[in-house]
Amino acid sequence: MLFDALVWRLAEILEENADGVCSGIKIAPQTREVQGAAVTFLTADHTSKVFELFEKSAGELLERLSGSVAEEEVQAVRSSWILNALQKTAENRGTAILIRNGGKNPAQYLDDYQMVMQASEEEYRLCAEAFIPKTAPLRLYSADAKK
Repeated sequence: MLFDALVWRLAEILEENADGVCSGIKIAPQTREVQGAAVTFLTADHTSKVFELFEKSAGELLERLSGSVAEEEVQAVRSSWILNALQKTAENRGTAILIRNGGKNPAQYLDDYQMVMQASEEEYRLCAEAFIPKTAPLRLYSADAKK
């Protein structure tokens, strides 16, 4: 769950830094089937600018988690996760889906919440250092992409 929380926060930082590089950013967090997240940049003019944006934003996240603003950044990471992962609980249907997605543990989303809220600054930093690379490890392009 820490990884997912970091990915949601990275998406926010990417949006803050996008400045015309693309028209939007979509995140697909990890699932049981796919142990990794996907970041999609919509309507980007040049892939090189997207890579620069990603590198800058990933570096910024790591720097914030390691620096004097680490406590504030961890709060921002937690808030991002709550906003994105738990927004479904605003409706009964969304809560039912989260319960179903827990499989054998219907309260998994509550366990995930506790994990996200109780993790230390160091745990977030170590997770980010291990799993949020500055260079995207896999890059897929649309047919009309310009380098």
